Parts: sequence; C-alpha cells; structure tokens
Amino acid sequence: MRRTIYVSCGKVRQFVDAAGIRAFDGFYDRLYGRFLGRIVAHELGHLLLDSVHHRDRGLMRPRFDVRDVRSDDAARYEFAADDLIALRALRGAAPRAKPVA
Repeated sequence: MRRTIYVSCGKVRQFVDAAGIRAFDGFYDRLYGRFLGRIVAHELGHLLLDSVHHRDRGLMRPRFDVRDVRSDDAARYEFAADDLIALRALRGAAPRAKPVA
C-alpha cells in the first residue's frame, strides 16, 4: 500500500484562479478549501483502495477541471459502487477498539 500522497496547493490555487475567482472575492477561501478537500479525498481514495487506477467519472476520475472549482454537483465526487464496497470491507476488517474499563 502506498503510504504517501502528494497534493500541490499551488496547483489547486491555479485551478481556482483559472476559474476566475480572485483572492479578494468573499468566497475565494470557501471554494479553494472545497476544491482542495476534493483533491485530498481523491488521493486518499488511492491510498485506501491501494490503487493507482482511475474511474470514468466520480471522485476517482483521472482529471479535475476548472468547472470543478465552482461545482456544487455532489454526484461528480461520488465513489463508484465497487469502490464503496471495498472501502466498507476495509472498515469491517479494521481491528475493533477494546472498551475502556
């Protein structure tokens, strides 16, 4: 399993800037943070799924674009059904914490 993910905050900023949003706009931080979160979620998906593969659509698609900075469409960031099954299996395989006495 990969243990390291890389995210370029500068590249995220370039996407936000390319979407026409400027630092003095009142919603810049919100859109920057949301887009950064989506990129981090994508990379964590690779880590948790132990995969370098991409999907045709959803969170694990190979490329994000400028439209994604402003998008409120949650369906663009969903996991594929079999990825969800794999993630849920990981959760079930994790050791359970022992109750504290």
